[in-house]
Amino acid sequence: YLWEGECMSFWDTLLDLMGTVKNKESKIGSLGEIAFEVSNYDRILTLDNYSKSISANYAEHEVIGSKPLLEFTGAKLQTISFDIRISSYLGYNPRSQMAKLIEYCEQGAILTFILGDGPIGENKWIIESISEKAEQFLGNGEILSCVASVSLKEYIEDEVKADENN
Repeated sequence: YLWEGECMSFWDTLLDLMGTVKNKESKIGSLGEIAFEVSNYDRILTLDNYSKSISANYAEHEVIGSKPLLEFTGAKLQTISFDIRISSYLGYNPRSQMAKLIEYCEQGAILTFILGDGPIGENKWIIESISEKAEQFLGNGEILSCVASVSLKEYIEDEVKADENN
């Protein structure tokens, strides 16, 4: 076990490495109302394994006696995936954070995804899927820490629908 002084020293070092100033917090970004942050108030919620995928669609036209020709037909929707470590030890209730992510996914919420000082991409995002891996439990079965794996898909607003609403 670490003594309280050693534990605080660890957190102070971590906060210094993350570029925070004592008694302040560092906002890493957000997904809807879920804020990713590091603060010296023992609240840490960060992203791991961030990955963004960008690809294109091509039609393939058969040519007799030759290889097919490709025709660019447009960009595919971008996707992003990442893990979120949610821990009671780090100031977040895994059950309530997972409930918010699940609500976003099952309700089809259209979200702004921000990292650093601005939104990611030109469009908003939907949560395409979530998986939860519980890591630690209390004796009563309550989850103490988990990792949520989140997959986002780019959301393109229907311009016809948007014009009808104006």
